[in-house]
Amino acid sequence: MTTPTVHPHLLLAASFPPADDGPARFLGRLARHAPAGSLVVSTGAQEGADEVDEQLPSRIDRIGLSARRLRTLPGVLVWSRHAAVLARAVGAEFTWCGSLKPCGYAARWVRERAGVPFGVLMHGNEFLRLRHAIHRSRLERRTARGLLGTASVVVANSRWGADLVLAVAEELGLPLTDGQVRVVAPGADPG
Repeated sequence: MTTPTVHPHLLLAASFPPADDGPARFLGRLARHAPAGSLVVSTGAQEGADEVDEQLPSRIDRIGLSARRLRTLPGVLVWSRHAAVLARAVGAEFTWCGSLKPCGYAARWVRERAGVPFGVLMHGNEFLRLRHAIHRSRLERRTARGLLGTASVVVANSRWGADLVLAVAEELGLPLTDGQVRVVAPGADPG
């Protein structure tokens, strides 16, 4: 009997442990609880990362750039090319963006170069800033349309977050539906 081929998901994370902000903690927990072999994380280098990475069952692929550099244009270009090669090498089935920017740029590159669809893990603060930015800048509107318009799904952690994504999409003239914006509640009761 042959073992079925595992096609992991690729997670692009600009913020990942040992960073200690909310998105980093959230994405670190995803990597901690994903079944072994089901997730490959692509992120930047950080001091203390080896100790964190050893404790995770997921493969952590840290490119030779600092995590801060992933938010720069040269960093996004290097990361995008690296992520496409990584996606092909591991046979990625799907790419998850830990944030719309800068992760969405790399995910869109992977989609165009390797044919791997992507989804965005939405953070409310990011979409509140995006909503403000698209009203001030034509470039921000065009960029947001390109990223959100090519995402297969956006996952929000609350109905409020999903409604915010749908409102931003409507303001951008994108025909996102409730089926493309999903609510997955946190796995813990904050109370």
